Amino acid sequence: MYILLTLMYVGRGDFDLNHLKSGYLRMKESFPSRDSVIDQMVGMGVLSEYLADAMEEIRQGHIDVDTATFEASVAT
Repeated sequence: MYILLTLMYVGRGDFDLNHLKSGYLRMKESFPSRDSVIDQMVGMGVLSEYLADAMEEIRQGHIDVDTATFEASVAT
């Protein structure tokens, strides 16, 4: 849930991939409940565009968002 919120903000331009982990931790602190995360994401009119942009950045940066470190993958 928090990774989707973080990715939304990456796609929007609030965080870059170099600050993915700190952005993720900031989201967890700023939105303490599931409902607050959902409300924040639903309130974005162009959520799909933000997420698509973030996924493209992650693909290009070879970032593994399935790990807690959010580090670049060595396999390309």
